[in-house]
Amino acid sequence: MTEKPKICVIAATPLTVHFFFTEHLRQMSKWADVTVVFNDQLDTHITISEQNMRVKHVPIIRKVSVIGDIWALILLMLHIRNERYDMVVTLVPKAGFLGMMAANLFKTRVRLHIFQGEVWVARFGVARFVFKLADIITAKLATNILAVSHSERDFLYSHKITSGKHIDVLGEGSICGVDAKKFSPNKKIAKKQRNAMRIPDGAVVALFLGRICRDKGVFELVNVFCKLAREIPDLWLIIAGPDEENLKSELINSVDVDLRTRLIFTGYFQRPVELINASDFLCLLSHREGFGLSVVEAAACGVPSLGTKIHGLSDAIIDAETGILVSVENQAEILTGMRQLSTNARLRSRLGAKARARAISLYEKEQVVSAYDRYFHFLLHSQ
Repeated sequence: MTEKPKICVIAATPLTVHFFFTEHLRQMSKWADVTVVFNDQLDTHITISEQNMRVKHVPIIRKVSVIGDIWALILLMLHIRNERYDMVVTLVPKAGFLGMMAANLFKTRVRLHIFQGEVWVARFGVARFVFKLADIITAKLATNILAVSHSERDFLYSHKITSGKHIDVLGEGSICGVDAKKFSPNKKIAKKQRNAMRIPDGAVVALFLGRICRDKGVFELVNVFCKLAREIPDLWLIIAGPDEENLKSELINSVDVDLRTRLIFTGYFQRPVELINASDFLCLLSHREGFGLSVVEAAACGVPSLGTKIHGLSDAIIDAETGILVSVENQAEILTGMRQLSTNARLRSRLGAKARARAISLYEKEQVVSAYDRYFHFLLHSQ
């Protein structure tokens, strides 16, 4: 190629771009003409503005909306027809389905979809069939497919999502890795953040960090916290992240009044490293997950995790080595695991040390982003 290749990255929300693809866009913009497409009416507290790339608004929404989805598809088709990209990259299920349809229609040479967790895993009946079919269509229309973990790739193969098409995983997985310089143990930050939240000295703090929705297991987490909080008077729980399904009131109402002072909601938090350092362990009891970025960020800070035995998290957490894995929605196992991490400081220290060593070794941001950048170059020059 004598001219800069034209690349379009499509996501549903700026939150997805901000957390998973900012550094990729920065690197791409050095050698390509990059446009990033998302719904700028969502997550308005996040600003995506890189000097060397363009931003395009298309009203893609997470939930199913026949009219809204058709309109978003038309806008994507018009945009891709006009721009004639060399490569289109899609990041989340809805953006993947719509983006791959539009890119295929106008025969974009490289059409890459990155699987990061499948919506249909936590659905049943007709909804499961429809969402799964959308993933199958997305995979069929893509020229190339990435999964963000080895266990997710195996899961996609086992459920015949790809019709025999090869799925790549780069390195040990993850889409963006972790900045080990930014995410590192810091007692000073921990003390300052605990003081700001009026958490007493000696408290044991569990942290949920992510989108607040049912699929993330937040109700199981709060239910178990309520049981353990009676048993362990020093146990606190922080729930941090955007409340996508407006669940905060329902979650608070499920907690006994006298325990609510030990349950803290922060909303979207711009400096997650401060919350991680202020916590003793992370809880991510997801029903579905592509990888689990917050787990690796916590690991880099020397904080172990309690997670579920699902594809994605089973890559991010090594059971009994860097954290504890429990069965999805199994209250008894969750209670046991959370009790272990709440009462055994020596165990937390041992798991946290191994988690940090593993995160730095396998998921350091620079090596992950470099691997993706090489992959993008390879796709553009080999097809």
